Amino acid sequence: MADEKYLVTAEEIAAMEGLRKTHFLNDNARRTNKSLGDLTGLTGIGFHIIEVEPGRETTEYHLH
Repeated sequence: MADEKYLVTAEEIAAMEGLRKTHFLNDNARRTNKSLGDLTGLTGIGFHIIEVEPGRETTEYHLH
């Protein structure tokens, strides 16, 4: 397919706005999710870069 993308540059990733998320139980758990899977057309598998600012947490503390 002509519109398949196999190579993503650091500049493209840096330019992505990303999706900002705050955990519903922890207001300090804030992160920005950049979906490289969406950018490259992956289906059936997710591939993300998660950015967490200094002083923030990634999620609410929990155990599995």
